[in-house]
Amino acid sequence: MDAVGLIVVCAGIWGTAHAINKWLQAGNRKLRIDPQWDVDFSHYQYFDHRSIPYLARMRAGLDPVTGRVPEPGTVQLTAPTFDSGLIHFESGEPEWLRDYYGQPQVTEFLQASIEGMTAHRYRLRPQLFVGPAGLGKTALAKVLANEIRQRLRVNVIPEPLFVETIGSGIPNGAALDELVRQASDREGSVLFIDEIHSLKWGEFGERLYPLLQDQRYRYLEDPGFTELPDFTVIGATTEPGALSDPILRRFDVHQLRPLDAAAIKDIVVQRPFPIEDDAAWAIVSRTHFIGAPWDALNVRNRAEVYARGRHADCIEIADVAKVFVLEGVDENGLREEHRRVIQTLLAQPLKGPRAGRDEVAPQFHCMSESNLIATTRMDPKQFRKRIRPWLMASGMLYVQGYFGHTLTRKAETAYGGRHV
Repeated sequence: MDAVGLIVVCAGIWGTAHAINKWLQAGNRKLRIDPQWDVDFSHYQYFDHRSIPYLARMRAGLDPVTGRVPEPGTVQLTAPTFDSGLIHFESGEPEWLRDYYGQPQVTEFLQASIEGMTAHRYRLRPQLFVGPAGLGKTALAKVLANEIRQRLRVNVIPEPLFVETIGSGIPNGAALDELVRQASDREGSVLFIDEIHSLKWGEFGERLYPLLQDQRYRYLEDPGFTELPDFTVIGATTEPGALSDPILRRFDVHQLRPLDAAAIKDIVVQRPFPIEDDAAWAIVSRTHFIGAPWDALNVRNRAEVYARGRHADCIEIADVAKVFVLEGVDENGLREEHRRVIQTLLAQPLKGPRAGRDEVAPQFHCMSESNLIATTRMDPKQFRKRIRPWLMASGMLYVQGYFGHTLTRKAETAYGGRHV
C-alpha cells in the first residue's frame, strides 16, 4: 500500500469515529449503565465535562449526555449521595467536649476555637485527628460538630448538617462535587472525612487545597472557583505519614494519645446501664493494652446483653466472665488468634543467647514476619493492624531487626509449658 492509500484509510477510520461520536451526542442511542458502577465520564471521548453541565442534568433526572427526558425503562446514572443529616449519638456516647474523656490537650484547644467563632464566621479552620483505630476520632468529630451547631443555633437557620464519608468512598470528581454540594447546602455544617489518607489527593488536590485554605472550590462543570458558604472540614486518619506536608499544613493536626486503664474504666462506667466496679476493672484488665476503649466497650455491650437477659439491674462480674469464656479470651487478654501466634513461635527452635534486653530470655523463640503469617495462615493486614500491635502492647512479643518476631520472657512464662 502506498502513502496515498494509507492516508485514505486513516481518513476513513477518523471519519467513522467522528460519525459515531456525533451519533452518540445527538441522542440516537440511550446510555444504559448499571447504577452500581462508578463511572467517570471524562474517560469517554464523546462526553466533554467542560461544556456539558452533566451533574445538573443528573440531579434533575435528565439524561446526562443529551439533557432530554429519559424514555421509560432506561436506566439512569444518578449523582452519588453521602450520609448527611443531623448528628446521631449512640446511648452513652459523649455529646459535648466537657464529657469527652482522655484527650484534654485536644478538647481544650477545640473549646477555645469554638469560643472564638464570631457571628459572621460559621466555620473553624480544618481539623485533623490522628491516632490508632478505636481511640474515638469519629466520636470526637461528632462532638465537635455538635458544639459548632450549638454555638450557631441562634444565628443559623435551618440547622447545620453533619456530612460523613470515608476517603475511599469518593471514587471520582463527580462524587467529590456532590459531597461538597451537600456540605455547603447549609451554612455552618460539618464535613467529616474518615481515613482521609485514602482520598485520591493526586487527582483531587488541585481543587481541595483552595477549599481547605479559604473556602473556594472549582466544580467540574465550572471554569473558575466558587466562593462557598461557611462549613468546617474535619478529617481523621490512622496513617498520617501517607499525607504530604502541603496537606498537613492546611489542617490543625491533633494527635490523640492512647488512654491509660483509669481513663478507659471511666468510659466503661459512664454508659447508661449500671456496672459494678469490679466488673468494670475486670473488663479493663484484659482490654486496655493498646490504649483504645473500643474493645472494652465491645465486651461491656455483650455483658449488658447477658445482664438484661437475666433481668438484673446492673452488669456483674459473672456476666463479664461469661463473655470472656464464650469469646475465648484468657486471663492475659489474648484470644485464639493471639495464642496461635505464640504457639507457632514456641514450636521454633531456641536461638541466642542475646543480652541487653531483660524482657527477652537469653534463649528465645523467633520467626520472620512472612514465615509467621504463612504458618499461621492469617490475613496479613489483620496481623499487622490488630494481632501484632495487641501482642506487643500486652508485652508478649518483641520485634527485632535480624531475628524478627520474638517471644518475650512474659510469654515464655505464661505459655511456655502448655498447649495454647
